[in-house]
Amino acid sequence: MATVGELSWVWLVTGSLRIVNSHLQNRRSITFMSHLSFFLIFCAEIYSTIGTITKNSLFFTLEEGSWVVTGVFLLTPSIFMLYRDNQKVNGRKYENYLRIFAVTLFIYDIWGCTCDVPDNINRYLSERDTVPSPWLSFSDGFSQAFDACKVDRTWETWSGYVLWMTGYFSLGVWSCVALSRLEHNCRDETTKGGGKGEPLLNNAVV
Repeated sequence: MATVGELSWVWLVTGSLRIVNSHLQNRRSITFMSHLSFFLIFCAEIYSTIGTITKNSLFFTLEEGSWVVTGVFLLTPSIFMLYRDNQKVNGRKYENYLRIFAVTLFIYDIWGCTCDVPDNINRYLSERDTVPSPWLSFSDGFSQAFDACKVDRTWETWSGYVLWMTGYFSLGVWSCVALSRLEHNCRDETTKGGGKGEPLLNNAVV
């Protein structure tokens, strides 16, 4: 479910970028980068699944690295559209969206490069030198996954996850609401303009 949720969220994020792009100069390079970003996150989910099965942090490093690279791929066109097109009427309409998007991505990329990815690299190096190895084969990993598990709801277990998981899921929910409003506003503008043009979401994300 987490994989489906993250892929759906990234599809919404990249689709919103294509919507804004379609209202400005509809550059093919930005459309390509948004599709490439979704592909990278698709790969990141594969890495995450393999890492969860094998308990090998190398795959979590690849997962988080893919997210950071995706952040750079989305940050670049956001800044380009913000400073290239914000003097135009359409550009000014999307200025706040692009600014928030760019600032969020910039903060995330800094955190990913300085904290998240290095932490996963260090964890992988520590695991590599551990005897016996904590890594599992695919067969052992699958067997362990389907074994009966004990649900642990104690504060001692989850206290270290509360802050980032609360922020993570809060950002996911509220950003979805904001992005859905972006699409709604774009449709309203198309309707007010006499119905010119194709439906924006279909035109932007296909």
